[in-house]
Amino acid sequence: PSKLEKSLIASFWDGVFASCMVGFTTDYITPYALALKATIRQIGVLSALPNLAASLIQLKTADLTEKLKSRKKIINIFIFLHALAGIPIILLPRLFKQELRVSFLILFVTLFISLGAFTLPAWSSLMSEHIPYKSRGKFFGWRNWILGIVTVICSLHFLDLVHRYATRVIALKDGLKMFEGTAEEINRAKFKEIYGEEAQEVRAASYEAAASGEAKAASPDATP
Repeated sequence: PSKLEKSLIASFWDGVFASCMVGFTTDYITPYALALKATIRQIGVLSALPNLAASLIQLKTADLTEKLKSRKKIINIFIFLHALAGIPIILLPRLFKQELRVSFLILFVTLFISLGAFTLPAWSSLMSEHIPYKSRGKFFGWRNWILGIVTVICSLHFLDLVHRYATRVIALKDGLKMFEGTAEEINRAKFKEIYGEEAQEVRAASYEAAASGEAKAASPDATP
């Protein structure tokens, strides 16, 4: 494959792992906050503040890029910091007292989201140089369609994993807490009671098959 094709393939896999990160982490921030006994007001702040901060911080990306004279440095540095910012989120219950946990969760999630968003202008600028103007719509349409599937797969309900690793479960529907209890109490009957008969439960084997299919889509022959 040419240098351009290699860049597009790398961009695809970058998106796959970013989508997995969203599916496995960001979509579970609210349940995590509820598990930490967050109030309705705190949930509202947690939903709004990180996105607001992420939008505002991108205004400074261009200034820092000019100082460092490298978009790749911006991307590498801030994605590394973005990953590090997830560590205190995981360790919150061990680092802080109960009454401080939600406040620090809001702080660290805001930092986590903002550091990731800081790279977006530099990444978009870099990608625009690799993809011809007339091909951008086709490529990003295909890429976003695949990555949307990956995100949904990663954020769906894995009862097998819940029963294997979880000790406490919170189930949400339409932003409301529908269930809270032990892993043993959330069986397939309870799952359908919460999410409806049409709800789909993803099993580990199904996920592996879907992931295999996504890997084939990333082959050089499949790249637009």
